[in-house]
Amino acid sequence: MIKRTINVLKSFNVKEFNLELDTGSYTWNALLYPSFYFLRGPHRLLRVNYEGRNRLKVTMENRLIYILYSLIK
Repeated sequence: MIKRTINVLKSFNVKEFNLELDTGSYTWNALLYPSFYFLRGPHRLLRVNYEGRNRLKVTMENRLIYILYSLIK
């Protein structure tokens, strides 16, 4: 049962990942800034802001055929 659940989770495809984070501490924000810079990619936007906004947007894609195939696999 656990193997099937893992297979179903693997069938999802993340199309877009946007994270905007403010920890409330200037020190933590400054420490996170370089790591967010190096972890970003074409469909992965990571930002540290100093304005108190925390935002997460994830766009995922899956099809019924992929789920069914992962269940019988």
